[in-house]
Amino acid sequence: SQNNSFIHAISKLSLIQTLRVHPFSKVFRKNGPFHGFPSLSLSFPSSLQPTLSPIKSITHITSRAFHTESDFHTIADETLECIQEQLEEFFEQHFDEDDETQEFPEINVASGVLTLTLPPHGTWVLNKQTPNRQIWWSSPLSGPRRYEWEDGSKQWVYTRYVDELSTEKVSSQSAVESEWEGKKSLTDALVNEIRELYSLELKLDLDLQI
Repeated sequence: SQNNSFIHAISKLSLIQTLRVHPFSKVFRKNGPFHGFPSLSLSFPSSLQPTLSPIKSITHITSRAFHTESDFHTIADETLECIQEQLEEFFEQHFDEDDETQEFPEINVASGVLTLTLPPHGTWVLNKQTPNRQIWWSSPLSGPRRYEWEDGSKQWVYTRYVDELSTEKVSSQSAVESEWEGKKSLTDALVNEIRELYSLELKLDLDLQI
């Protein structure tokens, strides 16, 4: 009957899932694929019951650096304003606003959003994300990224770097640090992309008054 077929299918699925996670599964798999499973179930002593660890999302980042939302706004706002001031000074030094053959970069900060237009390359956007307590980055070169505040270094660091560092054993963390050297922070991203576009060295220092 249709009900029996359904129960039969569920029993197969239960057996397959048990064999996938149980340490004895490789013994069963040595005999090749299974065909025509009977409606049966396997039972193990409680000490041998397979356990599944919860999966940790690689994108899960905790906003552990800020005690209050006000702290986040203070640091994030000052960060965007500091970047704006230093970029404006940099562009004034290296670009001529009176040169009609050259399009002058534009930078603006309003309502927690920094917009950087670099003709003809496109527009970069850095904006505060209050619920996550992060700064989100959008670039025509590198795409979207998320940065969270690292209180020890006083930098906004790439969440992918944080994820990799947090999932590695202590003995492997130095290798992660070495791999991300010069590209883990928000300021690194700006410096690297300005270098790629213009072959110029941007000196960007978040000297925040906090």
